[in-house]
Amino acid sequence: MKKIIIVLVSILIVIMLLIGLYFYGLTGFNSKDEVSFTVSEGSGINEVINNLYKDKLIKSKISSKIYIYLNKDITIQPGTYNLRRNLGVKDIFEVLKKGGSYRLTLVEGKRFIDYIEQICEMYNFDKEEVLKKLSDKEYLNYLIDKYYFLDDSILNSDLYY
Repeated sequence: MKKIIIVLVSILIVIMLLIGLYFYGLTGFNSKDEVSFTVSEGSGINEVINNLYKDKLIKSKISSKIYIYLNKDITIQPGTYNLRRNLGVKDIFEVLKKGGSYRLTLVEGKRFIDYIEQICEMYNFDKEEVLKKLSDKEYLNYLIDKYYFLDDSILNSDLYY
């Protein structure tokens, strides 16, 4: 009888330790540093969790995987995020789930070039890089192949954006 009680108490202690470690792994660090974190299109959850761990944004890969398993409705949106190290796993995945959303009102008669500064500010892009990308024929051909509504007319350097 004494052995059964010792075994049960030991199992209870182990379970409590595992639960404690799980919840410890869900908490953030004590630093308010911000880290730029990128989720590439097509990244799997394991890759995202590994990168979060590598960037010291989460304490435990296992706790994060358990959290994702228990919260199956989480889908991660690709993009670049500025995440603080003191965010917990729940908060980080809420940010990654929502993705970045911005409002941009397009006014008839304005050119795309008129919006570049706004877009660069919203998405944290470098203006010069965007302008360079817009004149990159290889990139433009990639866009033509990817999006059915684009055609060779975007390759025209005299195009009025």
